Amino acid sequence: MQQGVTDGDLVALLIGVDPNPANFVGAGVIHTKNTQVGCLLRLEPNTQAQMYRLTLRTSRESVSQRLCDLLSDQF
Repeated sequence: MQQGVTDGDLVALLIGVDPNPANFVGAGVIHTKNTQVGCLLRLEPNTQAQMYRLTLRTSRESVSQRLCDLLSDQF
């Protein structure tokens, strides 16, 4: 596994997990004051169409939505 996908090393980049080598897959745990939230993500770039698909799964729905909002602004 390669570290450092996001600031603070919240997510580890998983190499060789997705059959499409152009996709990025990551996993991590977000630690808060009160709880820990597991997180899985996949970024599927389509350079030809200049678009991407971001799939996020966490153990809490509200965290999934917030992360999608934050990450979608980055791409």
